[in-house]
Amino acid sequence: MKSKIATFLALPLLLSTMGCHLFESTKVPATEIKKASTWSDQDQHPSFPECEGLEDDALTDCFQQVIQTAIAEALAADAIVASEPIDEEVTLALVVDKNGAFSLDSFEASRGLKNALPDLESQLGSVIENLPQAQPAMKTNVGIPVQVRFELPLKISAQPQEEITEEEEY
Repeated sequence: MKSKIATFLALPLLLSTMGCHLFESTKVPATEIKKASTWSDQDQHPSFPECEGLEDDALTDCFQQVIQTAIAEALAADAIVASEPIDEEVTLALVVDKNGAFSLDSFEASRGLKNALPDLESQLGSVIENLPQAQPAMKTNVGIPVQVRFELPLKISAQPQEEITEEEEY
């Protein structure tokens, strides 16, 4: 009986000394982690089904064209009316998350445009959140979808609403 107890007590001690090498960790340098996390040419940009099969610049152009067209159509449906004629380019910083959903990160426009169309940023945010879901960007060295941020130029054109006089109504 004493030998069974001694074996029972010695066995965990023996296993703990033999198994320590199984718990060793390797330290990965921060520079290597950063290098693996940096966007590379092999990584896949976000995309839409209609852009499938395209590569590099053609894929990027198609992706941006789909977004610009959807935004332009949505803004045209809203019938934007300005206090003065507008024909300007703005820069949108968009985020595509790991699920392919869009959001407006920032909006760069002239002070004049922001004064003429004070609701434009909120309108754009709403339109962008309702864009069709994209296929998310993929970090190919680890095979996982990732969030990406990119800038998109957008042309904004609007005309002031002309006042209707009583003579024009009849």
